[in-house]
Amino acid sequence: MEQLKRFTRSSIFFVMVTIILISAILAGYMWHYYEETTKEMEYIKEQMEALQERVELTARYVAIGPITLTFSPYQERMEVKGTAITFLLGFVGIKNLRNVVARPIVVTISFRPKIEAPEYGTVRYDYTPAISLEIAPPELDEFMVPWGAFPIELSDFKKGDVIRWLMTIEAKVIWMDNEVTKVALDVVYTLTVVGW
Repeated sequence: MEQLKRFTRSSIFFVMVTIILISAILAGYMWHYYEETTKEMEYIKEQMEALQERVELTARYVAIGPITLTFSPYQERMEVKGTAITFLLGFVGIKNLRNVVARPIVVTISFRPKIEAPEYGTVRYDYTPAISLEIAPPELDEFMVPWGAFPIELSDFKKGDVIRWLMTIEAKVIWMDNEVTKVALDVVYTLTVVGW
């Protein structure tokens, strides 16, 4: 019996030592794999940063000239009633896209309105805040897109009141997530109240 206890103890000791050695070897292997993976990730990160720097440097030379932004408002002067629902409409033109030599590009046009009106009246509106188009063909030099604000709800204005819709329009050309050129202009719509 005593001999069986010694054999069992020595077997348990041997199994424990073996498990500890296997665990140590596996831990060492995993640590080595972790360090190698970390080094590879750092190398890839450095390469990506270097590539991004080269793309940003190249982006400076992608636009060889400016683009042209135009806006043609439809009825920039309107007569409205003091309480009414109306709309605004216009057309944005982008020209000289051949001045951007890389393709594909993304042209983003944003609209920022500011309303000037007497304080006693109320203006509520919904409008197109931005338009974004991907342009691939290098021969495409210009395009036109519609813009609109609808509904524009007017309430409690008096005859003779003037409501001014001032809007900044900005067009940006993006290539490979880098802005290569932009242009902006301001437009004004004037709504004159002629009655209730």
